[in-house]
Amino acid sequence: MFVSTFMRIYFSLLFLLIVWHVSGQESVIKILDKQSQKSVPYAVVCFESIDKKIRSNATANVDGLLKNQVRTKSTMAISSLGYVSKIDTILPNRPFIIYLQPTSYEVNEVVVTGQFKAVRADKSIYKISIINSRQIEDKAANNLGELLSSELTMRTSQNGALGTDLSIQGLSGEYVKFLIDGVPLIGRQNGILDLSQMNLSSVDHIEIVEGPMSVVYGSNALAGAVNVISKEPTHGNVWGKASGYFESVGVYNFNGNFGKRIDHHLFTVNVGRNFFGGYSPTDTSRIKLWKPKLQYNAGVDYYYTDTKNKLRFASAYFFEELRNKGNAITDIKINNEIHPIAIDEYHYTSRWNNSLNYQRKFQNDNELQTILSFSTYNKTKKTISKDLVNLDELQAASSLQDTTLFYNYIWRTVYSHNSQSWLNYQTGYEANIETATGKRLTGQKRIDDYAAFFMAKLFSDRKLNGQFGLRAIYNSKYKAPVIYSFNLKYTPVEQQTFRVSYGKGFRSPSLKELYLVFNDINHNVQGNDSLQAETSNNYNLSSVTKINIGNQIITFDASAFYNIIHNKIDFEYRTDDPTWAKYFNIIWGNYITRGLDMKVQYQLHPRFSFVTGVNFLERSRIPDVKKFYHSTDYTANFNYKNLRYLFKLSAYYKYTDDFYASQADFNADNTLSSVSERFMKGYHNLDVTLSRPFLNNSIEIGIGGKNLFDNKNVLSHGSGGGAHSGAGSDTPVGWGRTFFVRVSYNFLKI
Repeated sequence: MFVSTFMRIYFSLLFLLIVWHVSGQESVIKILDKQSQKSVPYAVVCFESIDKKIRSNATANVDGLLKNQVRTKSTMAISSLGYVSKIDTILPNRPFIIYLQPTSYEVNEVVVTGQFKAVRADKSIYKISIINSRQIEDKAANNLGELLSSELTMRTSQNGALGTDLSIQGLSGEYVKFLIDGVPLIGRQNGILDLSQMNLSSVDHIEIVEGPMSVVYGSNALAGAVNVISKEPTHGNVWGKASGYFESVGVYNFNGNFGKRIDHHLFTVNVGRNFFGGYSPTDTSRIKLWKPKLQYNAGVDYYYTDTKNKLRFASAYFFEELRNKGNAITDIKINNEIHPIAIDEYHYTSRWNNSLNYQRKFQNDNELQTILSFSTYNKTKKTISKDLVNLDELQAASSLQDTTLFYNYIWRTVYSHNSQSWLNYQTGYEANIETATGKRLTGQKRIDDYAAFFMAKLFSDRKLNGQFGLRAIYNSKYKAPVIYSFNLKYTPVEQQTFRVSYGKGFRSPSLKELYLVFNDINHNVQGNDSLQAETSNNYNLSSVTKINIGNQIITFDASAFYNIIHNKIDFEYRTDDPTWAKYFNIIWGNYITRGLDMKVQYQLHPRFSFVTGVNFLERSRIPDVKKFYHSTDYTANFNYKNLRYLFKLSAYYKYTDDFYASQADFNADNTLSSVSERFMKGYHNLDVTLSRPFLNNSIEIGIGGKNLFDNKNVLSHGSGGGAHSGAGSDTPVGWGRTFFVRVSYNFLKI
C-alpha cells in the first residue's frame, strides 16, 4: 500500500515537472482512471471562466492529454463514457491531473447472443442492437414491454388481461425467442409471452438480434431473439441498489439488488414488489379495463470465476395476482332480501427458473459451455361468487376453475474453436423437453425436441468474412427438416459495414395450439392436433456507416428483410358463433412479411444524442396472401446531458401507424364463408424523463411523464382480437397521460 502510494505521488510529480518544462508554463491537463491509473482517452472537458464570460471545449487525445485555452481561473466539467462526471476548478498556466472514478453501470458494448465468444457488437456477424442499463434508466421502463415499445422495428400490443405482446418484422411473439442469460422463457398464453411480467431491476442490458436465429436457438426464433442479460458487477466487493417508483395512475414499485464478492466467489440477491391498482377511462363499476396486478419477484445468483473456469447458478421466482372483478347482479334473493352478487376471477401466475451454466476456457480462447435448466410455469384461475353486502365468498362451479402447469428441461452444450486461422467453428447439441398438464389441455401432453448443430466462421479477421450453420432436429411430434443459415459481413473500411443473411426456419406447433380446449361464456377456443409444422425462408440485408468528426458521430443505419412462412398457423372463425375459434394452417399460399427501416443518429459525445428513424412494413392479407397491408412507423429520440449541472433530459417519441388485419370466417361445414377486416387507427406517443445524480452519484432522482399525448382508446372496427375480444368502436392502447417519480440509491465498497 505504502509503495503503491509513493509510486503514484512520484510519477504524478514527475509528470507535472516534465509538462511544466516542455510546455513553457502552458496549462496541460492529464486525465487518469482513479483505480487503474491508466489514461482516459477522448474525455470531453468544458471550461468556463469564473466570471462566465469565456467558454471553451476540448477533447483529450489518446493519451488522456489536452490543453486549457482559457487564460483565467475557470471551472471545468469532465465527462467520459463509463466514468463519474467531475467538476473542478483550475488556474491558468499550470499543469493539472484529473482522476475519474469508474461508474458501477458501465455501458457494455460486448455481446454474447449467438456468438462463438464475447465480441463487440460491431464485430458480430449478426446485426445486434443493445439496450444498456443507462438507457433502461433513461426510459424509466419498469418491464420489458415498456422498454421495447418505443423501438423502431418492433410493435407492442397490450391487453388489459393477457399483458403485452411483441412483434418483430411483422411476425408476432410466437416467432420471437425470448431468453434470460441464454435460457428460453416458457409460459405463452395463446402465443403471447407477457412482457409486462419481465422485471428489469437486475438487468445489465438487452441484446436483440433481428432475423432468423433458428440454427442457433431452434423453434420460435424465426423473426429473431431477445436475450436479457443479468447484472454481474465488475467493481467493488460489496454493492447494492434500492429503487422506488411511483406513477400517478396507481403504480407503486420497489426493487432491491445486493451483492458481495469473496475472492473468486460472487453472490447476488434481488427482490421486488410491483403493484398496479387497475384503470378504466370511466370508473363507473367494479370492472377495470386494465386489470389490477400485484407482482413479486426474487432471485439469487452464485458465480465462481478464475482464469479458466466460470460457474454460475441462478434461481429466479416470479408471482403475479391479476384480479378480474365482475359487475354486481342485483336479482339474487337471500333470506327474502335482495343481495347484489358479483362473479370475480383471480388469475395467479408463477414462474420458477433455475439454471446452471459452466464455461471452461482453453488455449486460443477455445471454450466449452454447458447449460442445464429447469423451469416451471403455473397458471391458475380461481372464480368466486361474492356477496357485496356481507362480503361472503363462495367458490363458483368447477367448470369455472382451471390450473395449467408447464415443465421445461433444457440441456445445451457448445464447444467453440477460436484461433488465428481462417477457420473457426462451433458445434453442440441441445435437448428441450416440455410437458404440460391441465383441464384445458385434456390431460398431460409432452413434446421432445433434440438437435445437433454446427457453425463455421470463415476469415473472421478479414474485411470479408462469412458464417454458415446447420441444425439437425428430432421432434417427437413432427418430422423436422435440416435447417441452415448463411451470413456474410463486409467491412471495406472501419466506419462502414454491410451484412447479408439467409436462414431457413422451423417451428413446431405449441402444446396449446395442438391440444387447447377453452370453453366459457365468452370463449370457445379449440386446439388442432392435425396442425402441420411451419417452415420459413428469411432474408436480411443491412448496412451501417459512421462518420466521425472530432467528438461528433453521425451514423446511418439501413436494413431490409423478406420473410416467407409456409403452413403459417392462424385462427379460423365461425360465422354463426363469434366466440368460436380454432387453430389452422393457412391453406391459400405462403404468408409473407417484408420491410425496410432506416435510422440516422447524431451524437455529440457526451452531451447530446438524437436518433430518428422510419420503418416500412408489408404483411400478407388473408386469404389473398399475394396482396399486402402497408404500415409506416416513425421514431425520434434525444438525450441531453448538462455537464455543468449534471442533469439529463431524455425524450422518446413514436408514431404507430394504422393497423389492418384480416380474418377468415368459416361455415359449420368448414367452408370459407367470408373474410372480415380489422382496423385500428394509428397514434402518437411521447415519454419524457429528467434525472440527476446527487451525493457523488449515490442517489439519483428522476421525474417525468409518460403517454403525454394522453392515449387511452383509439378508433377501430372489426374484431379487436379474435376469440378473445368482442367487436367494438375503440381499442384500448394505454391508461392515459401519467407522471412519475423514481428514486434510487447506490452504494459501492471497493
